[in-house]
Formats: sequence, structure tokens, C-alpha cells
Amino acid sequence: MRERSAGRFMVTLKDIAKEAGVSMMTVSRIVNGTPGAASEETARRVLAVVKKRGYVPNASARALVSRNSRLIAACLLAVKGANPLEDPYNAQFLGALVNETRARGYDLMLRFVESFDEATRGIRSWNADGAVFNGLPDRHIRALEEQHPVPIVFTDCYTSARQVNCVGIDDTKGGRLAAAYLLSHGHRRFAFCGFYQAEEGVMLHRLTSFRETVRAFGGTLPEDLVFSLPRTEPQTALAGCAERLSAACARGEVTAAFVAADILAVDLIEALAARGVRVPEDLSIVGFDNVPISAHIAPPLTTIAQDVPRKAKCAAEILFRHIEDPKAPAESITLDLTLVERGSVRTLS
Repeated sequence: MRERSAGRFMVTLKDIAKEAGVSMMTVSRIVNGTPGAASEETARRVLAVVKKRGYVPNASARALVSRNSRLIAACLLAVKGANPLEDPYNAQFLGALVNETRARGYDLMLRFVESFDEATRGIRSWNADGAVFNGLPDRHIRALEEQHPVPIVFTDCYTSARQVNCVGIDDTKGGRLAAAYLLSHGHRRFAFCGFYQAEEGVMLHRLTSFRETVRAFGGTLPEDLVFSLPRTEPQTALAGCAERLSAACARGEVTAAFVAADILAVDLIEALAARGVRVPEDLSIVGFDNVPISAHIAPPLTTIAQDVPRKAKCAAEILFRHIEDPKAPAESITLDLTLVERGSVRTLS
């Protein structure tokens, strides 16, 4: 028995071929616009049957007879048990990337990956024409560079590999901007909060430049006030961070914190409020990313803003240039950052 779709029997490639009196391969080639697939008369006959029967080509079958699948793989690094789409940055980036790929007649397929092997399996199983990876460690990037032939663009990655396509932001500048802004408002005693990364990545660059700028101007950032939170079940660690910051505020050990992801800053402000710590009266906070929610919390979050849609656009442009010309030279783009001033920082006298 055939499957029903939208209240009617699903029309297959075999049905079209039988009614038109041609092979399934001929139907597939005609539907996919393969040059020289059949005579004009045969093509007209097949397309008339396609229209009459309401046939919709299957993407997987189309890929078997086409030189490309018109699929782009989007791979997000995920710790087991975590949902990367709960991070508004990831959701915003992928939404923009979907629009960029669809505008070029391609579809985006999403996969969460924990390892290099998972990444390569995902691309191969989809027969993807290209891929965008976000946040992969250097060792995975080098392995993919050496072993996978399809064009790949990496975002938010730091790697020693030479011939790779990368789109990132100036994380080092972001740390400096946060420190300079807080210092200019009279703060000298600081804390830092970010997500844990096992290898060099964006959080380390933000922390390092923030620390160096703070110390260059006589500020302090004690190691026991540097918090690296896991991405899986961060609430327990966040509670410990808020408890420690609350005690440090009470003793006058800290007046400001750089929280290197807006999603963390939003949760931290809530956790601090539950402990009687007010932002910015008791602790000033600067975030990072400028995701939409940062403007709608109380107080609105002062943050380091990156242009996420532009990052997705740049990644797509590079990827499709390399799909069209696999021998094109590797490209690396670093996008600028700005500080958005809102209400989460107070000026000390």
C-alpha cells in the first residue's frame, strides 16, 4: 500500500516514469534540468505528467543523479546532554544562515557534533555540497582540513591550520573594550565569568585581553573571581558563582564583572538578585554578543556587540565561492565589534 500525503496517495518517480513511458532515470534527469537528458518532445511529455500528478522530487533521490545535493551542513559543537539552540546566539546565527542558503537555492541541514568522527559522518550521510562549523577545536579543524574534500567554513574558531576558511570576530578587542569601559567608569576591582572551553577559543581570548587591560591600568582580577562554567547544566555552577560574587560584593572585593556571553549575564543577574545583589547598584556588568534579550532585561545590559547576521552572510559568501571554485584560495575574515551602552554599569565617584 502506498503512503498517503496531505490526504492523497504520494506520487513517486516510478509512477511518473510508468505513465510517461520512460525510465526512472530519464524522469529524474528531466526534473532536475540535466542538459541533454531527453528530446524536447519527451521532456514536454514527462513534465506534463509531473504537473498533472503534482509530483514533488525527493531531495535524496535528486542527489543520486545530480552533481550536487544542494544541501549545506551546519554543525554545532555540542557537549553531550546540552542543547546548543538554547543559546540565543546560536539560534540567531543559524536563522541568518538559513536565509543566506535558501536565497541561493540550497537547504540547510543541522547537526550537533561532539567529535570529528560525528562531523564527517554527518556531511557524508547527507552528501552535502559544503559545510559551516561553529566553535570546533583546533585538532578537529586540522583533521577536517586534511580529510574532507567539500568546502568548509569555520566560525568562531582559533586554529593553527593554514589553508582554512574562517569567519570570526575580534575577541581580543572585545575584552579590551569591556575593560576600558568599566575602568572609565571608575571601577578597579573585577570578576570574569565565561563558558568553559577545554582548548583555546573565544572565551580565553576575551579573558586574556580583559585581564591584561585591567592590570595595565592598576585594576585587579583575582583568580578566585574568574569563573568558567560548563555548558551542560550550568545552573549549579552559576549558583556557586553568584554566591561567591555576592560575598565579594559585601566585602568590597569587587565592583564590576565582565560576563563573556549575554546568556550567562542574563542568568547571573537573576541569580544575584535572588541573593540581594543589585545590578548596577552593587555590581556593574558588561556582557558580550548583544543578543536581542540583552535589551529587554532589567536593567538593560551594556554589552559588546557583534553583527551576527553579517557573520552568517560572510560565511555563506565564502562557502559558495568555494563551492563554485574548489581551487579558490582560503579566506579569513575578522569582523569588528562595538560597545552598546545601556543600564547595567554605574559610575563610581
